[in-house]
Amino acid sequence: MRFSSRLAPLAAVLFLCSCNRGNDRTGTNATGDTIPQRDTAAQPVQIGEPQILHILRTGNSIESDLGDMAAKRAIDAEVRRYAQTVAADHRALNQIIDSIATSIRLIPADNPVSAQMRAESDTTRANLGATAGGDFDRAYITHDAQLHQSMLDRIDRDLIRRTQRPEILQLMDRLRPALAAHLQMARQIQGRFSAPQ
Repeated sequence: MRFSSRLAPLAAVLFLCSCNRGNDRTGTNATGDTIPQRDTAAQPVQIGEPQILHILRTGNSIESDLGDMAAKRAIDAEVRRYAQTVAADHRALNQIIDSIATSIRLIPADNPVSAQMRAESDTTRANLGATAGGDFDRAYITHDAQLHQSMLDRIDRDLIRRTQRPEILQLMDRLRPALAAHLQMARQIQGRFSAPQ
């Protein structure tokens, strides 16, 4: 009895594996019936105006959360001030997005791009959490510069061409200068960190 209880998990795995035999388009269930399999090929992501608003909002939320984290953990005064500015600015930008979404009666819609951004942010927070002192400051400022550049690229190369709505185009025109200013500040701080002492 004891021997078979140790083999039970293995038997369950073998049973489940045998249920999934078949080609890419069909499989078999436990009774041997052929069943269609879900196509796992990547489907193109549909990005419309509700998704654009959500992506922009997600980017701002990530920036403000990381800024709050850095404002508490950074040891360099300039990094702390930068993080506080970034957090406050991105919270304000989200208020603008919410106001515009309300005025045009459009509800931001979650989407795979936003989900990927959140997953990447979770990884970044974990990585930053494993650093301290000057290492934290350098890692945060390097990541934040990359994040701002990525968001500017996403707006310029993708999001702006997906809408004709004047309110959303004006919103992106309003976001760009803030993102560019943060990027410039982050790069200046990066330059100070990389300069010989």
